[in-house]
Amino acid sequence: MLQEKVQQLIAAIESFEVADEQQLEEYRLRFIARKGEVTALFAEMKYVPPEGKKEAGLLLNELKDKAQS
Repeated sequence: MLQEKVQQLIAAIESFEVADEQQLEEYRLRFIARKGEVTALFAEMKYVPPEGKKEAGLLLNELKDKAQS
C-alpha cells in the first residue's frame, strides 16, 4: 500500500511541470512543505510492520530526494 502511494507520487512529481514562480510554489506546497504529501507519507511509517520498515524507509527517502531535486 505504501509502495503504491510512493509510486503514484513519483509519477506525479515527474509529470509536474514548473514554468514560473507560482507553479514552483505550488509544487513546494504540494510535495515538500511540512503539510505536503511526502511528509504525510513519512507519518504513515508508524503503521508499517517492523519487518517492512527498512524497505519503506528506502522508498520514502528515494521519493524525498526526487521531490527535492
